Amino acid sequence: TTTTTTTKDARQRPPPRPRRATDANANATTGGQVDASELRKTQRDALEKEAATHVAAIQAVAAMLTPPARGGAGAGGEGYVSVTASELRRLTTRAERAEADAASARERLRAKSEAHATEALRAKRSELRANEREEAARREAAKAEERGRALELATERLATERAKTAAETRGLEERLRAAVDALADRDAARAAGAAVVEKSAGATEASVVAFGGFGSDVEDATTTTTTT
Repeated sequence: TTTTTTTKDARQRPPPRPRRATDANANATTGGQVDASELRKTQRDALEKEAATHVAAIQAVAAMLTPPARGGAGAGGEGYVSVTASELRRLTTRAERAEADAASARERLRAKSEAHATEALRAKRSELRANEREEAARREAAKAEERGRALELATERLATERAKTAAETRGLEERLRAAVDALADRDAARAAGAAVVEKSAGATEASVVAFGGFGSDVEDATTTTTTT
């Protein structure tokens, strides 16, 4: 029969594990506006605290199993703590469970970090696409405005050309009317001159006939006057 002496230190439980920070807790404390980097930092701090707790538990187990160096006490001496095989298995299982929990927490943190990175990348791509659409819309608006200004300038030039053409047309019409009037005046003057010449020739011929003997001279004079 093996007598096992268990002290109060051996029965002492390790400090309780700190509650892990979750997305829900972080969002509840910050009103749902937690930045991804701050959330990852909070989770990392919680995991570090949990790992420190596991290390403390393992160190406590090691202290139970290792006799103190000071005092030279041997087995069963002062400061020596002996544990049963079942207690050792329980402590070993607890340490292994703590290590497994730490590994699981690290894996969850890695998965969440990758998820946050993927979400941030997706959000950045969406933002870039939105910026590209806005830039394309601004370019189209600038092109439309430029086309509108060009159309307005072309309309103004066309109106100016039309006004100029209308003014030139009115000038040509006035000159044409003046030329027509001049031709009419010339024709009227010619007709009046011909009437005067014809009247003068008739009067001269009548005078010659009245006085007689001057037929040939009168004929020559009439011919000359008519030709003139």
